[in-house]
Amino acid sequence: MEKALQHVQMQAEVTGEGAPLVLIPGGLMGWLSWEPHARRLASMRKVIRVQLISVEYGLLNSKLPSDYSLKMESMALEATLNGLRLTAPADLAAWSYGAAITLDYALNHQDRVRTLTLIELLALWALGTQKPSGEEYESLLALCKNIHGDVSEAQLEQFVRAVGLCPPGKAPRELPQWQVWMLHRRSLLNTSAPFRHRDNPAAARLSVPGTAGERHRFSKVPAPDNQCARRAASSCAGRRDARRSCPAYRVYGSFSRTDGKVPGECTTVKRPLDNRDSLHRAYGCFFSGK
Repeated sequence: MEKALQHVQMQAEVTGEGAPLVLIPGGLMGWLSWEPHARRLASMRKVIRVQLISVEYGLLNSKLPSDYSLKMESMALEATLNGLRLTAPADLAAWSYGAAITLDYALNHQDRVRTLTLIELLALWALGTQKPSGEEYESLLALCKNIHGDVSEAQLEQFVRAVGLCPPGKAPRELPQWQVWMLHRRSLLNTSAPFRHRDNPAAARLSVPGTAGERHRFSKVPAPDNQCARRAASSCAGRRDARRSCPAYRVYGSFSRTDGKVPGECTTVKRPLDNRDSLHRAYGCFFSGK
């Protein structure tokens, strides 16, 4: 299967000039969510905004391949960057499901990653046998088992609530984003992919100077059930290795406190992640190229 997947590429938009920055989106709205950030960043960086295969298929009302997986997206990301002749180490910033895809890519292509910024990382494999708990996780897990062929409005509502896109006390259909979400609802046929993905945290190592992990969106229940992002960060920290060219690894969450840190720098996003100013501050290093 992997030989066939090597030729699958993501849609990509390239704007601006300068040091390359690749933006990998989440699994619902795809690259649309990165659009305002790409416009601003393109004033001083070469910005590559990619579209997930699953989101592209959903917007075309096409059925996902029977062997669709997170690995397919990861290999498509590799093929896309190869097609753009982007072989030098680049800054990668990714969100949610896109963060899990990008982590898989980075683990297999360490020499092509300058910095790695993962926002609300969904890497359930990092927990091993210990899975998250709580209503949000259980709701999303149930949704994975029930989405087949199409996505209903009720299922879209369930997803929006499960991943925290709907403020407490609000109904998803009342929000201004609802119509855009409706247009993208078939993207959610990818929902089971991060649950099915497997990796070996002990064997998969990124050789970077330091890292910090923060609570994942599902971390609304007491520890130790909420360590998805933190364990992924820890397992990917690896040993210090001066030969590697990946000087920074950051895992961001949208919560104002953490349940623990692994050694290294930690920058905390304390505001909701849909707040554009907060995001710009969170990855301000991209503006300076550091």
